[in-house]
Amino acid sequence: MKIKIAQMRVKALDVKANYLSMMEIIQQTQNDVEILVFPRNALLGTMHGDRIENKYLIQDVLYYQEKIRVESTDFAIVWGGLDYLDDELYECIHFCRHQEIKKIYKRSLNDSVYHSESKYYDLHRPNQNLVILKGRKISFSYFDDFIPVPSDLNIVIDSSYWYQGIEEKRLEKVESYEEKVLYVNHVGMQNTGNNVFVYDGASFYFDREIGRVQIASCFEEEAVVVDVDAIERQKKCDAHHYNALLSLIRWYDDEIFPFKPMWIVGLSGGLDSAVSLGLLSKALGNKRVLAVTMPSKYNQSTSKNNAKKMASALSVELLEVPIEQLAQVTLESLDVAGIDASEGLAYENIQARLRGHILMSISSVRNGVIMNNGNKLESAFGYATMYGDAIGALSILGDLTKLEVSAIAEAINNDYKQEIIPYNLIAKISKEKIEWDFAPSAELRDDQTDPMKWGYHDHLLSFILKNDVEKLLEMYDNGTIYDTDFGDYLKVYGLDDPQLFIEDLDWVIRQLYGSIYKRIQMPPIAVMSETAFGTGKLKAQYAHIPTKTYEAYRTKILEK
Repeated sequence: MKIKIAQMRVKALDVKANYLSMMEIIQQTQNDVEILVFPRNALLGTMHGDRIENKYLIQDVLYYQEKIRVESTDFAIVWGGLDYLDDELYECIHFCRHQEIKKIYKRSLNDSVYHSESKYYDLHRPNQNLVILKGRKISFSYFDDFIPVPSDLNIVIDSSYWYQGIEEKRLEKVESYEEKVLYVNHVGMQNTGNNVFVYDGASFYFDREIGRVQIASCFEEEAVVVDVDAIERQKKCDAHHYNALLSLIRWYDDEIFPFKPMWIVGLSGGLDSAVSLGLLSKALGNKRVLAVTMPSKYNQSTSKNNAKKMASALSVELLEVPIEQLAQVTLESLDVAGIDASEGLAYENIQARLRGHILMSISSVRNGVIMNNGNKLESAFGYATMYGDAIGALSILGDLTKLEVSAIAEAINNDYKQEIIPYNLIAKISKEKIEWDFAPSAELRDDQTDPMKWGYHDHLLSFILKNDVEKLLEMYDNGTIYDTDFGDYLKVYGLDDPQLFIEDLDWVIRQLYGSIYKRIQMPPIAVMSETAFGTGKLKAQYAHIPTKTYEAYRTKILEK
């Protein structure tokens, strides 16, 4: 049996564009195919917020679903769409052949589609998601809402965005099925305002006897014919941060900024801005990117040379706008009001905000948007200046730790097969230590370096965002913390000393919870993990309130 999977790009809310993409695939499908399968929410997309309440938008979906029905002939067309049942709107799987539709109602739209737990399933018709085709029992399911029905093949349609580790979770899920599985996902970009998600496709076939077989590439639109009786085709799936980020940038730029703006990067000569520039140039081409360096008296010659070297390597236009004179004028203006901001954090923030001001001014003249360069640790610990380096149209690195950004830098250099990101910016990682030829710094004062404990804080943040902090204290108390990814770094930074461990943890918690108001004003974050800021419980703005268990462990550790 031949089945064609349509790993199409789905554009949220652009019903007509999605319909035209579907029609092009339908018209190119040969009659030797038994079933043509489109992904979940193929016409509307998944992350549409309260737009789902627009009855005229729903009318468009129903209108184009009817046009698809009319097109069905010898081969069946399957897609995830919408329909009404008892005047209530439901998401359902459509199975259409010879212009007749069987609708498998599965999920209420009363809640958010992509977090809904409200379902409709007629228990009096337990085989409603089953069809008999050419003597084969074919069942249909959503990936996160599987209804077990004995069948020869379970076709699973999905709308699943990519993050690190999702491949393992998908495989773990299908391994629980008794049936053979054909998994169909889409590609593209969708967002919730706070966050931007990239969909990887990565459609596959799974059979307990042969395991998982990749049948479509990652982050690429493909229509692939699969003979489920002779599975042979296997593709390489490059689903890692580098390709995910490139795809997200391309689709975000295409759908959010159709006027094709200039993407502007404040190029400091440090790692984060270098990676932003490298990603943008690769994704959109160097003519769509403008680098701006804004030196002050604190910038070292290494960072200045890095910026110039990188812009030259990518053939990107580079502007230099010094900020020293602007900073002095600002101090003089404040002095008139009796405000002395010439030292300390106040003066550092003045410099950062002036850089944001310059970038926004240039963007107004050059029809541009700003790329935010901040990484996840900076966002977590509030190491960013509001209205300064916290500005931007997209936070492309906002869900990546510094070590992950360093890995992206290596991927860029490997892709170009030359030194694009200066090697002096890339971390040298071992279990014993993290070394930098040129240590990360905001360069806002003399001899400044970033306060993070690299390696330790990178892994610690991921742990805290996934677990209760009480769990961390328990593990430190019983010694199992040394079995974690960051256990080796405790001794590196002297944190095997209980006093120093608690002092550092107090700082981490103070920074993490005290910086929430900054994070909720950050640009949309490109989601690369399960713990991206702005998703789930990480949206809420609350102070850290210690529990009794927390206080008890903290006291016990300090008494050691």
